Amino acid sequence: MKRRDVLKTGAIGLGGAAAAGVGSMAVAGESVRWRMATPWPAGPLLIEAPRMLADRVSELTGGNFEIRVYQGGELVPALETLDAVQQGIAECGHGWGPYWIGRNRAFALDGGIPMGMNSRQHYAWFFNAGGMELLHELYAQFGVIGWPAGNCDYQMGGFFREEINSLDDLQGLRFRIGGLGGEILSRMGVSTEVIAGGEIFPALERGAVDAAEWVGPYDDEQLGLHEVAPYYYYPSWWEPGTPLSVYVNLEQWNALPSEYQSAFQTAAWEVNLRHMAMYDYENTHALKRLKDEGVMLREFPADIMEEAARIAEELYEEYADENEDWNRIWSHYREHQELFRESFETMAYSYSRFNYRG
Repeated sequence: MKRRDVLKTGAIGLGGAAAAGVGSMAVAGESVRWRMATPWPAGPLLIEAPRMLADRVSELTGGNFEIRVYQGGELVPALETLDAVQQGIAECGHGWGPYWIGRNRAFALDGGIPMGMNSRQHYAWFFNAGGMELLHELYAQFGVIGWPAGNCDYQMGGFFREEINSLDDLQGLRFRIGGLGGEILSRMGVSTEVIAGGEIFPALERGAVDAAEWVGPYDDEQLGLHEVAPYYYYPSWWEPGTPLSVYVNLEQWNALPSEYQSAFQTAAWEVNLRHMAMYDYENTHALKRLKDEGVMLREFPADIMEEAARIAEELYEEYADENEDWNRIWSHYREHQELFRESFETMAYSYSRFNYRG
């Protein structure tokens, strides 16, 4: 599908969503029933984003447009969510771009990359700088269209059984981590493993892995990781912002009445804000609880951060040589990351350095 066709049929744009309003617009129309596949288990706040989206779509359409949300494994295996939407097993799905890098590595840029932009920068790129159009071209290759719909925002670097004081301490470490962060750490001498969320605690408890990362304080606390590993590291340089997305089968999307499309997009963008605020609130309280229980916070040593940044740049250049989609989207992404750096340093980080000084 050509770019102009995707933009014409797939993206209503901010104006259309704004026209829909943020209250209940109670669209009178045909009854629509959709299924939403997700990779998320029941416990973490991750599952709340698609649930909120489904509830809001129903509210905005007066109950005419109902979406049933399925947890990971209920409708399809967790990491087959995108496939389910593409094949029409589910009309829509919720997830995180790096989960689909086996289909095309460029999907990682949909959910944020190691040493990449934070959430605000990502959204500036996506909504205002042309990132949405580039990603929609990628989605269209798989018969889907998508938008941000939730965000874990800043994450933690995981729980470690032993303290990490330098790059040398990573050699041979068995670490539960996936995605591009795992690829970078592998080049730093770490033995990485991908383990499903529900299996992380027993793996860490019995010593099958020496460290594990999941999400952030609230979700990590729910898994009980602090009970078997005392050191909690930060920052999660592999996920400086974690935009989550909703994906819709393109044929199903084009068949929707325009009012329902507006309701869906309005709901997605509302959820994006509400979900990130939910994480900020819950993570704040969870981190305090963890500290009160004796968890020891540690910052990753500078040599680890520097080496990770060097390898990330090396890796992205390799991807650019191998993957045309990655090269096209990442080049645009990197240009705007550099552009945003000065303004954020001037306006945001200078205040943070002062306000959060010791």
